[in-house]
Amino acid sequence: MALLSGFDRIESSNNTFSDWLNKTNEMIDLFRDNAVTANSSGANTDGNVRINGEFVSNTLIAFDELRGGDLFDGNGGQLNVTSNTVFTSNADFVTFQSNTTAEANLSVEGTLFVSEANLEYILIPDNYNDLIPNQSTGRLLGNTDNRWEGYFTDVDATGNLSVDGVATVGELVVTNAASLPSTLTFSGVTNFEDITVTGVASFANLEVQSLTTNSAALVGTGDVVNSTTPTKIDEFDKEVSKGFKYIIHGENDDATSAYAIEINCSHNGTDVFFTRFGEVSNNFDAVLVPQINGGNVELIATCSSASVSNTHSFNMVRIETR
Repeated sequence: MALLSGFDRIESSNNTFSDWLNKTNEMIDLFRDNAVTANSSGANTDGNVRINGEFVSNTLIAFDELRGGDLFDGNGGQLNVTSNTVFTSNADFVTFQSNTTAEANLSVEGTLFVSEANLEYILIPDNYNDLIPNQSTGRLLGNTDNRWEGYFTDVDATGNLSVDGVATVGELVVTNAASLPSTLTFSGVTNFEDITVTGVASFANLEVQSLTTNSAALVGTGDVVNSTTPTKIDEFDKEVSKGFKYIIHGENDDATSAYAIEINCSHNGTDVFFTRFGEVSNNFDAVLVPQINGGNVELIATCSSASVSNTHSFNMVRIETR
């Protein structure tokens, strides 16, 4: 390190012994207090030092912190590490207290802890990279005690997919087979293209709008009539079934009302042939007629006492042959 003593070189023709003595004492003070020294046992120098240039060391040890910025800037500045950086297992703790960017590879042989901040994996535009474990299998994201909550646009599970909590999926596609747990709840609208049960499917309570077997279907439907005008209370494509049966329950705003009827039907594409039986009624009037209207079968209800203040409601099960 260059040190400025404040004296010119000692010249024997111009300087005295006193000049030489003062110069020597000043050099002693500078080397003792200001020079960075080294020896095999580890020499100490107290104070601050600034090097305007490159500093090379086999091992660089920072007792308290390693930071960027100016020497006299207590807040520090950005520290740029421009080459590959390896923190070995010999380092017990490596702490980054502010934003840290690794422009090259960052390898941590021990455990990487992130506290008081988020661990964000930022994909730079036009330079996308994947987040990949260092071997193909056997790497866990979380464990049974500490688990992740995740948001994914696409999930491809080639192995086992186990969900102990709530899984919200916009679209779930299973290409091979899905093994469902003993307790499974589907909320909202759930559509299945095909479900095959090789064993016994037991349901304590099965609520569906329609249930289709190989050659028949059960469809739950219903509607209300609030005027004396003939009103359509059910409709379906006539090509779906040519033989069907209605089991109908009705009631109105009269607490003593009761109504039930069965209608057995068949059609030839133009006309519906039907018979009514088992009709029971109390304080309820209704005439129900199935008919063909274009490409659909309709069930028309005419209620002579129906009005806005006396609504007639119908709940029905339609049994179809397919």
